[in-house]
Amino acid sequence: MKKLLLLIAMAGTSFSSWAQIEPMRTRYGIALEAGLPVGKSGDVYSLAIGGSLFLDYPVSPTFNVSGSAGFTNLTIKEEISWLGDNPSFIPLKVGAKYFFLNNLFAQAEVGAAVAATKGRSTAAIIAPGLGLSYPVSGRTNFEAGVRYESWAADGGSVDQVAFKAALKF
Repeated sequence: MKKLLLLIAMAGTSFSSWAQIEPMRTRYGIALEAGLPVGKSGDVYSLAIGGSLFLDYPVSPTFNVSGSAGFTNLTIKEEISWLGDNPSFIPLKVGAKYFFLNNLFAQAEVGAAVAATKGRSTAAIIAPGLGLSYPVSGRTNFEAGVRYESWAADGGSVDQVAFKAALKF
């Protein structure tokens, strides 16, 4: 029994020390992002693909405010290609990131997806998600995340489960 308690104490200590790895400083990053449209959006689009530049500004050791700007292209399904060209957008988002259980975080973002394709509307964005930020060298972290993202415009929405792989410097 004592060995089990010792093992639990050691695991808890290692988890709490892992949380201290990332110092409090502004981080910049570059990300590759992909999304799988869901619901009615999945009937029209097969994939969302793009990238973004972002920054994380620490307010406390466990709380950051974030901002990002990127480019996303939605791929219209082949069977309904008569809808026109694949639409492109420039997502601009701000958010909050809360670290819990070491380098795991919850993030919520809001913003606008500015239409880069003629004839499309700018959409409001809401995007809650979860992720992991893990150090790979002295000043560089790998970040991976998954989020549900909804873009609402003109009485409709584009909904997706989005994935992010990024490097933070």
